[in-house]
Amino acid sequence: MVRGDEALRRLKHVRCGMLGALTFKEGSYDVAQLATDIAAWGFVFDDYIEHFKSVAGLYPKLCTLEEVRDELGTFVNMLETWVMPKPTTAFHVAVMDMAKRGLAICGEPKWVAHFTAALSEYFGGLLQEFPYRLEPRHNPSLEVYLQARNNTLAVPMFYAVQELETGLLSSREMPKSVSVGPEEIESVIASDPLTRAKYLSNRLVGDANDLYSYEKESGDTFSLIPVICRTRGVSVRQAFLEGVQILHDDLDAFTKLSRQLLSTDVSPAVRGYLRCLYYWVHGCYWWEAMTPRYQVDEPMNIITEDVGRIPLERTP
Repeated sequence: MVRGDEALRRLKHVRCGMLGALTFKEGSYDVAQLATDIAAWGFVFDDYIEHFKSVAGLYPKLCTLEEVRDELGTFVNMLETWVMPKPTTAFHVAVMDMAKRGLAICGEPKWVAHFTAALSEYFGGLLQEFPYRLEPRHNPSLEVYLQARNNTLAVPMFYAVQELETGLLSSREMPKSVSVGPEEIESVIASDPLTRAKYLSNRLVGDANDLYSYEKESGDTFSLIPVICRTRGVSVRQAFLEGVQILHDDLDAFTKLSRQLLSTDVSPAVRGYLRCLYYWVHGCYWWEAMTPRYQVDEPMNIITEDVGRIPLERTP
């Protein structure tokens, strides 16, 4: 999947192993390794898709939304039929390998369906942000941006891996989001506490990622800080303050909901799942703060002053 010394350097700087170790602390080695490999696949794939118009070789002709949608659809069809597409890329081979490994860990065919749905969610996020990346002058609202970001960075696929770690897969207590389509997800988030906890943890990871990565990826217009700057007409520093407040609000909501759920007579599987969500949020915070991918030679000090107030020690 990685082509050239620069792409290899970028991948090494991600520290995918550190991300897997920090976020999947209680599972088996195989689960943590699967999460690590998904991270590597996601970052490399995201780099290619994000800059597809200038990438030579892999996707040189993907210049329209329809062409991107068709290409992404080959991955979903592959997992639904268990047949490799033609032509087959290294990305296809890697996804099939990860699906087979997850199935071997749990022995539950329905996990592959959940993994496929998670991959579809990720692709849906890419397709939703595609027009804004193609034409940066088209500014999304903050609401549209946050909705699209929910499924980027391959985050949904990590939630599928969490099912392998908790025993939730064999129970009847799965978040209802795994069995509904995109058009129903908002109502499910509102009605199902476990889905809402998953959604809030997803938002928290995105909040922190946008704040920590801003200086390194300041040219990216489809990110929280530029969106706040454009839609609200404020300075970068004020946008950071507002972004940190969004994160704190989401953290308060996640902590409150998690504690409410844990105060009831929930099963050990649900308790384990909520603990996985906490490890996911907490581990991503630490990884984002330490990964060389987001370090810059001349920091603006905004991150140190403002994002440093993220309460990493808070637990549900």
